[in-house]
Amino acid sequence: MGRKLFFLVVLFLLIQRPASADSWTSRDKLNHFAFSAVIASAAAKSHGPMTGAAIALVPGVVKELADMGGAGTPSMKDMAWNAVGAMTGAVLPSGFLVVPTTNQSGLFFTYRGIF
Repeated sequence: MGRKLFFLVVLFLLIQRPASADSWTSRDKLNHFAFSAVIASAAAKSHGPMTGAAIALVPGVVKELADMGGAGTPSMKDMAWNAVGAMTGAVLPSGFLVVPTTNQSGLFFTYRGIF
């Protein structure tokens, strides 16, 4: 299993787009973060934070594998934002809402109490 995973990671890194075409702060990264955070937050409430984060990573992994298969352009930066969103959503108190926003300076995250 370890060798297969290593091979997939190396293959994934070899087919990456040029760094200039894949910004760390694009709107797409905001979507990856927010989607993973919402799933993790919901799953963590009933399954705990670790399982919630793991559940939230599944759609991101599936999407990146589909991108590797030709459905889009795979990106390790997308997966990094999926992971950050999953971890954030899993550990935030249930009474808070993550509000990702963008402006000309980049991507920002604010937290608002909802209760």
